[in-house]
Amino acid sequence: MNRRNFKIIISFGMIVSTASLFFSSCQKKNPSLGALPSASFTSVALTPTSDSTAWNIELINTTPTPSIAYWNIPGIGRYKGDTVKVVVQNAGNYSVQLTVAGQGGTDSVSQTIKVTQDNPYTVKASFKSQMLTPSNFANPQNLELINTSLYSKSASWTINGSDGSSIGTFTGDTVKVTIPSAGTYTVKLTSTGNGGLTSAATQTVTIAQDNPYGLDPNGIFGILDGSGIGLTKRTWMPNRVVASCVVWDNLADVLKAMNGTGGSWWQFGTAEIADSTGRDGYLDDQYTFTTDKKMNFNDNNTVYLDAAGSTWTKALPSPWDGYLGTYASSRDSAIKSSSQIIASSSTPTPISTALYNLIPALKPWGSGTFTYSITTSGGAMGLGTITVFGVGAHIGLPDKAASGDETVPTVTSKTYDVLKISNNLTDAVTGATYDELILGINENGVAWGFRFRSNR
Repeated sequence: MNRRNFKIIISFGMIVSTASLFFSSCQKKNPSLGALPSASFTSVALTPTSDSTAWNIELINTTPTPSIAYWNIPGIGRYKGDTVKVVVQNAGNYSVQLTVAGQGGTDSVSQTIKVTQDNPYTVKASFKSQMLTPSNFANPQNLELINTSLYSKSASWTINGSDGSSIGTFTGDTVKVTIPSAGTYTVKLTSTGNGGLTSAATQTVTIAQDNPYGLDPNGIFGILDGSGIGLTKRTWMPNRVVASCVVWDNLADVLKAMNGTGGSWWQFGTAEIADSTGRDGYLDDQYTFTTDKKMNFNDNNTVYLDAAGSTWTKALPSPWDGYLGTYASSRDSAIKSSSQIIASSSTPTPISTALYNLIPALKPWGSGTFTYSITTSGGAMGLGTITVFGVGAHIGLPDKAASGDETVPTVTSKTYDVLKISNNLTDAVTGATYDELILGINENGVAWGFRFRSNR
């Protein structure tokens, strides 16, 4: 081997060696995540000595590797920290789970801890009530509730009537409540105390007489059944005006359309409200609300069929699936209307057999007695809601429900938002004084609005 070849070999070896060192230094090393933690803990029984030191268990994380400790005692609470003090109300056995999280991962361990005696410093709910004398609409409260719970940190209340209707929910150690009607009411107090524990107490209270200032005469509670203006029942009918019925994208826009300040997908126009040729089968419906929470519906033996313009009419057998106009609902009757023409025939109407006799499944939409409840707040406009109960119960077009169009009545309740209340309006034609309600229902993303009136 000559010197030149030897130098080339030596040079090549140096290059390979240098390259090996370079690539070796660039290789990634797997970082060490640390050892998987092995969860362990101990517990110590504490003796509660006062309201402010009511703990009776101390839990101590003894996991040997650095970790974050999370604790769970089912029915008692969740906690975080290496050392936690816990308030347990009653003697018994409790499952305690510790989960620790460290660099190497997580691990859990459980123990059963025995509490040998009840904790004397946990919340014990109790309350008293007293009647108040309302003096005017500014001071209408007739019931006061006072929290007398031991070791209570906060108090919340619910009040329900004997029919299940809600008077409302309230918070505070002392609350004054307005209950409009005489009757028996269930009051429930939920009191929260040390450690976030709760205790409940229930009492029945009796309101001896109606509250003359308990009904806002201009609110839905007083207006719907007439009790706010001295009546025991009140009848409402669809108002025969343009935009008496509106369908649009949401309830706020429905109200704008009914106020004349917005558009709509569709609404009653002059053709729909025309006397005898319009939608008489709908516009003559009557809803009578009574103070004993009954709703009597009278369809006046008429129903409007819109020639397959809605889901339920499309489902009717021929020729009624193509019928446009007012038709008898439950009793055979010769209803006369120039719009009563069967689309598939030139034969004039009426056909002599009432629709609900032909299709008995539709009968629940006809005249009948149902029940209802009211909330005086909430809803889309904060004016409250009306819920009617019973298969077939409805206010407005019968097939509209929160779940979507019904082809036959099956829904057992429907809730309508109170969108607007207008009092003491004057009929431009007759001079009569009337009140007007606009109600809405959000039908599976499509909003419907209905306008009603009741004379004073």
